[in-house]
Amino acid sequence: MSDYWEILEEIPEGLRGPLGKLIERLEDRLTARLAVKREDFIALRHVVEELAEAQAKTEKRIGRVEEGLDKVEDALARLAEAQARTEKRVEELAEAQAKTEKTLREFTAKMGAVGARWGLGSESAFREAMRGILKDVGFEARRYLAYDDKGLVFGRPDQVEIDVVVKDGDVYLVEIKSSTSRGDVATFARKVKFYEDREKVAVRRKILVTPFLEPKARDMAEEFGIEVYTEIEDLAERGG
Repeated sequence: MSDYWEILEEIPEGLRGPLGKLIERLEDRLTARLAVKREDFIALRHVVEELAEAQAKTEKRIGRVEEGLDKVEDALARLAEAQARTEKRVEELAEAQAKTEKTLREFTAKMGAVGARWGLGSESAFREAMRGILKDVGFEARRYLAYDDKGLVFGRPDQVEIDVVVKDGDVYLVEIKSSTSRGDVATFARKVKFYEDREKVAVRRKILVTPFLEPKARDMAEEFGIEVYTEIEDLAERGG
């Protein structure tokens, strides 16, 4: 303000008073406009605090979103690993399937060859064909049928069928099957016992003719004294 009065001293005395008042009013008005009220500071502080709180909430939400994204990424990684394992397993199954199909093709080819050789079409057709072959090699068989009312053979009353060969007064019992298991061997042994008890005769030879025999079935046949032939030629060589 002192600077202003120094300037006013250079102005004619009659104008100093009005100009001084004008300067004071202008200065007061400018000061009032530039002055910041306490209430304004408080309001500004509240706004800043609200902005800070909103920022904190936003950062917290962003943190949760990032955490969720991390979990999603982990889940996707585990899913990718599981998918890789599944694809590997599918490949292994495909290889196993291919091997199985190859084995089945080979088995079918072998069965076709055996069928052509043995006349294998059905169990009954196989038996009829085998009876003819047995006759050619000197074993003329007749079919024996008897009803087992006590269920000694099959565990229940049923018809018992077996092939009987009588050669030089000796009785041979022949079982003809396209494939033979341990159970089939045991059934044949019971048929022999049933025949001997019913007909009151001793069976000299028990002969099982089959192209397919389970390994354990052969051991059981030996225990029962049953001769096993997978080749008709072998039976012809043994003869009577």
